[in-house]
Amino acid sequence: MGLGYNKLWKIMRVLPRLLPGAQNREYRQASILSSLTQIPVPLACSKMYKTMTGSCIERFSSISELPQEDPDVCDLMSFIKFAFNEPKGYHHCWLNRGVDGMEALRKGGVFLVLIDTSVDKSSVLGRGAFLMLEKAKLLQQRFPWVNVFALQSSSDVRSSTYKHLLVDFLLKEYITFPILLSDRTFQEVNNGACYLLFRGLSSRLIYLERDIDLEILHKALKELNGASDKNLADVDRLMSNWSKKPDFVKQPYGSHSLQGLLLQFPACISVDTDGNRFFLSDCNQHRIIVFDGDGKIMDVIGSSPGFEDGEFETAKLTRPAASYYDASADCLYILDSENHAVRRAYMGTRVLETLHLLPKDTGRNGLWAWFVDKLGMKKNDALPPEEFDSDTLMLPWYLLKSDDDLLILNRSMDTLWTLDLDREVLKNIVKGSAEIMVACGQKIADRVSTLQMLPPDFLQHIATSTHSLDGIPYSGLVSSFVTCRSRLLVCDAASQRVVVFSEQDQNISNLQLSNFGTLGLPYWLPSSLEKAYCMDTHGEAHIDHLQSFKLLPGRIGIRLNVAIPSSTGLIEPVQEGCIWRQVRGAALEVSRVESIGESTKKVGMAQQWYDDLDNLVFEVVPEISTSTEDCIAARDLEDDKVCIDCAVNTSPGTSEVIIYAALYLKLKTASDACYGDQEKKAIIADILSSERWCKAERNEFVNFLAQSKGNLEELVFVKPLHVRIQLNTLNHPKADNGKDFILTDTDVDVNVTL
Repeated sequence: MGLGYNKLWKIMRVLPRLLPGAQNREYRQASILSSLTQIPVPLACSKMYKTMTGSCIERFSSISELPQEDPDVCDLMSFIKFAFNEPKGYHHCWLNRGVDGMEALRKGGVFLVLIDTSVDKSSVLGRGAFLMLEKAKLLQQRFPWVNVFALQSSSDVRSSTYKHLLVDFLLKEYITFPILLSDRTFQEVNNGACYLLFRGLSSRLIYLERDIDLEILHKALKELNGASDKNLADVDRLMSNWSKKPDFVKQPYGSHSLQGLLLQFPACISVDTDGNRFFLSDCNQHRIIVFDGDGKIMDVIGSSPGFEDGEFETAKLTRPAASYYDASADCLYILDSENHAVRRAYMGTRVLETLHLLPKDTGRNGLWAWFVDKLGMKKNDALPPEEFDSDTLMLPWYLLKSDDDLLILNRSMDTLWTLDLDREVLKNIVKGSAEIMVACGQKIADRVSTLQMLPPDFLQHIATSTHSLDGIPYSGLVSSFVTCRSRLLVCDAASQRVVVFSEQDQNISNLQLSNFGTLGLPYWLPSSLEKAYCMDTHGEAHIDHLQSFKLLPGRIGIRLNVAIPSSTGLIEPVQEGCIWRQVRGAALEVSRVESIGESTKKVGMAQQWYDDLDNLVFEVVPEISTSTEDCIAARDLEDDKVCIDCAVNTSPGTSEVIIYAALYLKLKTASDACYGDQEKKAIIADILSSERWCKAERNEFVNFLAQSKGNLEELVFVKPLHVRIQLNTLNHPKADNGKDFILTDTDVDVNVTL
């Protein structure tokens, strides 16, 4: 027994040297660039015959003996699996990356991949690949269970020039699904663009050409999902235009780095010539800004991204595009592009509604049909949601008036709809650039001919953010300018501004807006209790200042002294509409802020009750003033400081006062002698940057400022303010009689430096 044990011990000591890592299958990290995931080591084995206890031993080599592959070629599916596990690698990176992609891959989710390998440094996508993106956006909205992402494969994707072009493209086209960038090439994909469909990890890969019809893609996804017709109908019904969509809108990569700007992709504008009103589509802020000829903001339509009718303050749009003002009905027709709808805003009653357009003329017209429609009894004649109709309105963007109809074109100018306003019917649909040229090419050419008075270099600059029909230069600007009283107002979406061209002196200047209190707080400030959107990064809101006080109960007057950066200045005093206050806990906000520094006389509870009755009886109701000065909430405005007042009534316990404000700033003109262009860009980036910004996002913002053609000193930006004041209120002090409580008045100053 002892001899056998000694032989076994010698064998165990020799085996690790002869069989390093001896296993039936062994995994190692790839040492060559041809694979980016863990791959099984090939079982290339060599037999070693050695007499050892009368047995034959096989040794498995730890190095592959197969021919080495081209290091620039990679298996597509293995690469996708690896990229889902790794957010960033040496040969790939993600934009708009979701956190549940790998989980959907494991659970057998359906994936639609847009593959483009024809990328160069001068452009991001050609026209064909852009049409692919439009189809993907439509399918993503219609089928929420489909996981959509794009794969850009080329050696040029590693260049900084291409990265800047891609970020601009994502913001311009509002691409929210993930983008996977790689410098690898794949055996399965030739040079060009195509679709890839698959389900889970083990299904076969389905490649479809890029020019495939949208209806075929629609059917392929439904078949690949394998769900019952009833389940698909329920999903489609939820996503149809006839039902309210969930208010959950994801933002594109890089969007929050531009949130500090007053305008974000202002692409379209219309005019009410008689009323001297302009309607500007601030697309990526999901609102319509109404202003007069002097630039004074009169109203705003839309509160946040979404799809909801109602009053202007609560209604929701998603990327509004072109608009048309109907003077006879005093209403504004708006193309709600991402909701694939036409909205109608009644300017008198300030109510926004949706036109329920029929894809074709049902033939039921006349007096009875009109009567039923006015009673709200009109039936839904649209196709069932489980069916697909390519003639329905999809991504509308451009708008033209033709007699009693509206001509609507989509973003790629590939489809034309004719809308009959009287019957609310899409009575004619034209597809293809050649057919559109025949239908309305001359009308578009006549309108854009007005732009020839602009300087050629500036005209070329603003045309970079548009798509044009072949044969009509600058046709993509057909809804981006208006003329009024010898002035030409043009949207410069590339520089996030609106310019005014004077026909008399041939001068170009920036449009100067005012009365920012009408805009209210930006929707992206987390002040509302209801979240209406989703950012591409998550986390707690940044707090500019946090301070605690221990005080006696009673009235507490709070004065917030905000020191703004010395290189900037307020455009106008902060109005009440730009301030939001919330009090929670053992406190209540006073509706009307009294001037700070009044008498701090201490009275008992009973005496205060009688005083309140006397004030209620003998109080003189003041006259209501509509002057702008009464709306100003910031007092004692200084050069580098703004003061915001607030008052609360407190009881024993803890409470918190939350104050949000939007400060509209611009660089001081006196900084010419001190700062150059590079320093000005850095100053603006430092003011607007937050803890959520990474270095790449800051560089993208600085690059945007470098490409902007406007004067940086005229650039208006919004600096958000977030202050939290914690109050620890002690017990009530008692009066001399030992029965009544005494309430005190206290004033506190809170100093904040931005």
